Amino acid sequence: MNKLSMDKQLDILRREARERRNAALRARLADDMTAERVLSRFLAMKGLGEPSENTLNFA
Repeated sequence: MNKLSMDKQLDILRREARERRNAALRARLADDMTAERVLSRFLAMKGLGEPSENTLNFA
């Protein structure tokens, strides 16, 4: 395998790893935002807090 081909393969592997990492971060952020909305709505229903503006868009 020549150097150019190895460099190209490394670039592909790095790009795939970056894409997987970014997808995992997006999923974790979405989970955190959902948890925040659910908690805010629950506290508002119990009279322990006001719904945040994120909760207003909660479907």
